Amino acid sequence: MKTIQADAAEIREVAGAFSVFTAPVVLVFAEGKEWFRRARFVPMGELQQELTKLNHLLNE
Repeated sequence: MKTIQADAAEIREVAGAFSVFTAPVVLVFAEGKEWFRRARFVPMGELQQELTKLNHLLNE
């Protein structure tokens, strides 16, 4: 898994390209498509469940 951290306040192109209007935001992409997006409050349990589900689907 590749991770990228970007400060949208410093790199405004990132915010525009991904339609980010608040912070923090967690975006998860798989095979070029957005799979999961949560902003402000990111429930870690939900994020873990989505990552597990995605991992299962990609490794079938």
